Amino acid sequence: MRFFNFIGVTVFVISFSAFSHNVSKYSKEYTDCVSKTVSNPMSTECVDSEINAQDKSIELFIGKHNDITSPEDGNIVELKLFTDNQRKYIDEKCDLWLRVGGQNGMLLNKQCVLDETISLKNLLSDFVSSVDG
Repeated sequence: MRFFNFIGVTVFVISFSAFSHNVSKYSKEYTDCVSKTVSNPMSTECVDSEINAQDKSIELFIGKHNDITSPEDGNIVELKLFTDNQRKYIDEKCDLWLRVGGQNGMLLNKQCVLDETISLKNLLSDFVSSVDG
């Protein structure tokens, strides 16, 4: 019985650490900002700053890697064009939260944009790493 409890706790700890690893994609500045604005939870200042920081990070990444040749078919993958199209999609997708209305809808919209932007940054990074070897 103890063995099964140990296994259960171990699985829980491993899954929690995997989840918390994903949460750390936010910058330290964002985490600090959010902890300072606890008295005003509806403020979008922290989210706006983090979206801008993540966008700058993506732009630097694209500038560094430019276009990549696909090893599959030899065609050029235009990272900037792909990113621009994905940003439009992110905006359209996250606009659904605006239908909630009020400050809550605005905050949910911005949080969605932030999370999707981080996801895009990770996708680009993973893609380039896979292509470059």
